[in-house]
Formats: sequence, C-alpha cells, structure tokens
Amino acid sequence: MRIIKGGLQYQGTWMDEKLALKFAAWLSPRFELWVYDRIYELLTTGQTKLEKTKTLPVIDALRLITDQLEAQAHLNTEVRQELDEVSERLQNIEAKITSTDQNYFTIAGYCSLHRIPYPLDKAKLWGKKATTFSRQQNIPTGVAHDERFGKVRTYHQDILKKVII
Repeated sequence: MRIIKGGLQYQGTWMDEKLALKFAAWLSPRFELWVYDRIYELLTTGQTKLEKTKTLPVIDALRLITDQLEAQAHLNTEVRQELDEVSERLQNIEAKITSTDQNYFTIAGYCSLHRIPYPLDKAKLWGKKATTFSRQQNIPTGVAHDERFGKVRTYHQDILKKVII
C-alpha cells in the first residue's frame, strides 16, 4: 500500500489490485464467495463469464469513500493554505499594534513578527543593546504600550535586525 499526500493528480491511498480484492473480500463475505465461485469456474471449465450485473454495493461504497477522501484532502490543503495566510497577516497585525510607526517595533513585536523566541532575560538584554546602539547611530526610539509590561520602547527595525540574534 502507498499513501501520497499533497499534489492534485496522484494524491490518495494506492494499493495493489490483489490487496484491493482481499480488502473488498474482508469487507463483504458475499463478494468473497462470488470471487471464489469465479475462480472455481475458471479452474473447472477453463473460462469464466461475467454477466452484466449491477456493480456490487461494496465496490460502489469503496469508490464513494475514495472520492470523498480525495475531496476532503483537497479541501484540507486549501484550508491549511488559508490558515497559514491568515496566521501570517495576524502576526503582522500583532507586531504593528505594539508599534507607533511602520518601521518601529517593540522587542516583543519584532520577535513575534519574525517568529523569534524572546524570553524576558533576552528581551531585556536586547532592549539595552538596542537603546545603546540607537543612541550611537543617532536614531530616535519611541514609546508604546504593552499590555504585559506597560510602557516600553520601540526601536527602528534596522537596529533590531542588528541586535536580535
């Protein structure tokens, strides 16, 4: 058996025809007996004829399940892409909420935007370095309100790129 995830054309669960027959026989003892009858007929007469009959309900059910699983997998892929896009937009918005200017961010906002972990001890160290570096470069800092820490500084993104490693 082989499972292919993703893609549009070949995704799904694939198995050898013999395994598919075994699986169908396991699902339906009636189908299994029909297969054995055809094999017996072939062995005793040298041939077997398949009459035009309605397809077996098990095969129809397997086909329906397969179609539904493929449709669900496709839908899951689309939903995952949409969620990723929304998540990225949300991170941008969260980062901007704690900033007063488009190019200025708090340590938490910048780290959140770039998915950088920022434990409190590192954030404090980065803040001190960013303040010192901003003064040395004559780049002003700003102030923003952070719901966790109250009033915090904002730094130009160029400064934060150099300080946060």
